[in-house]
Amino acid sequence: MYTVDLVSHIYPTKHDVSSGIFIQKEARLLATKHKVNVYLPAVYALPWQHQAKRSFNPVDEKFPVNRIKYLSVPRRRLPAFSIANLSRALIRDLRSSKSDILHIHWLFPAGLSVPELKKQLKKPIVLTLHGGDWYSNLNRGIDRMIADALDQTDMIICVGKQLKEDILVKFPSLSEKITHIPHGIDCSVFQPASEEEKISLRKTLSWDLKSEHILCVANFYQEKGVELLVEAFSNLSLKDQFHLHLIAPRRDRSIESNIQTIIAENGLNQLVSIYPSMSESELVQRYQSADFLVSPSRKEGFGLAIAEAIATGLPVLATRSGGPEEIVTKDTGILVEASNIKALGKGIQSMAKEYNEYSSSILHQSISTRFSLSSKLDALTSIYQRLA
Repeated sequence: MYTVDLVSHIYPTKHDVSSGIFIQKEARLLATKHKVNVYLPAVYALPWQHQAKRSFNPVDEKFPVNRIKYLSVPRRRLPAFSIANLSRALIRDLRSSKSDILHIHWLFPAGLSVPELKKQLKKPIVLTLHGGDWYSNLNRGIDRMIADALDQTDMIICVGKQLKEDILVKFPSLSEKITHIPHGIDCSVFQPASEEEKISLRKTLSWDLKSEHILCVANFYQEKGVELLVEAFSNLSLKDQFHLHLIAPRRDRSIESNIQTIIAENGLNQLVSIYPSMSESELVQRYQSADFLVSPSRKEGFGLAIAEAIATGLPVLATRSGGPEEIVTKDTGILVEASNIKALGKGIQSMAKEYNEYSSSILHQSISTRFSLSSKLDALTSIYQRLA
């Protein structure tokens, strides 16, 4: 057993129970075998600001969850100033820890603190990259900081195979200390529903029993491509037979405005529903109620919603955007070209004809075999053992 200090700037709170839920799941998974302390960096913010709500009142856990406040400049301006403040705050709180391993999630912001943390704390550091934190931070004037952080990290974990390959294209010298560990899926939670249960759930959710229901679970961010899906949906000749459900816990205002404009201009108000953050049990109900899921990402590190949907017996239409190619097979869905509205439209039409031909038990088994929680725990433990 090792003592692990896990650092992440997002984590579920009582205000937003879905924020960074996959970090929570990893912490709880690690806690079944190791001693875990969670540290949540949070910028100083006024009570009514989004940043305050984002980090205030983290959910209760059986292990310590510590908030670390630091000063930052908004919109990633003056990144060196923000990272210096974050580094000092982390060192202040972590210096007294007796942990064996420091495991940081996300390249920005905490990942860029690695050089200073390494110098001051003198312990092995693991850094997990999730995709968006890599692709969205390239060519933003911090490439030198990224290079230094990755160079000082003892082990880099990528949640997707393509993400690992993309990083190695830019930094081939990292090949000896970069690995791939996908997300694990709790297949005791994400399970298919019977046809009777699906009908009952649709009634409970007030979903039209005569419509075919398309689900998309993705933040309204540029790389997620949700506006491309809405545009493709608007072009369908028989769209009246469908209802598109968009679950978007977090939203870029400009992207959300664009989506709302597409909906209004094409008269889709009665055919598209948008939902905020929801609990895992509520999300499972939506998976179980839908006919198929669409993931329209431009770039995707892994595709957690894709794996969860398939485990719940839902076939998937996804783009070839990096992560989905690792998850979607001919038995679990369809892959189409990324950033292509016409390809998405054709994919929706194909999936509408084929979704009933997929076996929910085969879909579920595909995920439970390839993305088990036990495999992820073993892989993480092996890394800790090697470094500690």
